[in-house]
Amino acid sequence: MNRNDMSNTYTPEMLEQIISHLNEINRNDGTKRFQDEILFSGKFNILCPITNQNVYPAYNFFLPHMPAVIYIFEAAERLALVSSVLSLGNPIVAAATKTIWAETENFKFHQNPASLMDIARSSLTELSSSTPKIDLNIKPKLFCGHKNFAHFIWNELPTIDRSIFGQ
Repeated sequence: MNRNDMSNTYTPEMLEQIISHLNEINRNDGTKRFQDEILFSGKFNILCPITNQNVYPAYNFFLPHMPAVIYIFEAAERLALVSSVLSLGNPIVAAATKTIWAETENFKFHQNPASLMDIARSSLTELSSSTPKIDLNIKPKLFCGHKNFAHFIWNELPTIDRSIFGQ
């Protein structure tokens, strides 16, 4: 198949590949790939499998009641990535376009997966010119939105340790 025959829409396999790549563990200290990028550059990106271009999030939304963060990418097709508090820390747990949903096996352990999926999908269509865009020059901040915060901080200890003490 040549490049001109390719569709401008993602497949579930493409979304699963993006999630898997971002959640790869750094063997030296236990941080996830996307966390490493945020810690040292203030942002992370995906490689769009359709355009083969690096794309940074254009918007993000912190949902303290979930708790979760939704990152919106303006790539070949608008894409939402969901990072949420699970027993494994704050991995990317799902990806969505207007028509496709992909999730990790651990997504089912989220406290309310159906609501989170609905919010992620609606965030793809409810953006407007007044929606604040991400300032890619802002340094990352620590947040924890769970009543058992110490447990979840423990799960992210390698990332926290690396952010405090550097490489």
